[in-house]
Amino acid sequence: MKQQQSKKAKENSKGQVARKLANVTISGHQRVQVVRAGALPPLVTLLKEGTEDDKKCAAYALVKLARSEDMNAQIAAAGALPPLVAILKEGTEEAKKVVANAIGALSSNSEQRGTELVEAGALPPLVALLKEGSDAAKYEAANAVGLLACNSHQRRDHIINAGAILPLVMLLKEGPEMVQMEAAYALGNLVGQSPRLCGEVVAAGAVQPLVAMLRRGEWYTREKAAVLLGLLAQNSEARRALIVEAGALKPLVKIMREGPSYHSPMMGAATARALQILNSKYANEVGGSVSALRKCL
Repeated sequence: MKQQQSKKAKENSKGQVARKLANVTISGHQRVQVVRAGALPPLVTLLKEGTEDDKKCAAYALVKLARSEDMNAQIAAAGALPPLVAILKEGTEEAKKVVANAIGALSSNSEQRGTELVEAGALPPLVALLKEGSDAAKYEAANAVGLLACNSHQRRDHIINAGAILPLVMLLKEGPEMVQMEAAYALGNLVGQSPRLCGEVVAAGAVQPLVAMLRRGEWYTREKAAVLLGLLAQNSEARRALIVEAGALKPLVKIMREGPSYHSPMMGAATARALQILNSKYANEVGGSVSALRKCL
């Protein structure tokens, strides 16, 4: 009886530590101190054996700690990746959302961690979350997919084979604005310089919702839409014509005329690049766009 009470007290203590870590802001120096103090093994134990709330808090604590390659390597070495993927497959909706966030954090600073997560089976449940999760979970899943797609043709192939393109395009069409932004980001990282993948994304119906994002979105949404449209317009006269016919030129030129005070430098560069790739001969379709383009390039 006493042993059971002692075990339960320890489990409650671990859960309290996870909740505290999940709910405080941790600086870089504090992260190192927390890990040196031995926080990772009990967090991993909670991921495996804790209550649903414990698992969620432990995953979010790892989000707070996963801010560098060295820290991410220590998290992986402590055995966190398999239980994170298990929660992504079978956990509660809220826990899945937090784990998708953790997978994004672990992937963002490490190609190796991204590959390990793919090998651990993270992609099928992430794609399922893109299709069936809450809006918040779809946001985190799209961000994680986008980060996993960075700098690796092999991981991109795995993501595509897992069926990510269609649900990401559906999020462009039907998701709330922040989810649309992350879906555009993920698709941009997936297509890269691949004409085949650009063709698949266009065939799935991405162009019209991207143009709508250019017209109505906040600057950060329009930035991601401009980047993706520029990528889709590469190396294909047919895709360029389709993008122009969908009405992309006017909102792109409007962004350039607004100037940098209305958007980020990256958005201005992305818009200028999209216009340049679309080819200035199409600019005759909108009055004054040639001069606007020349001033901005």
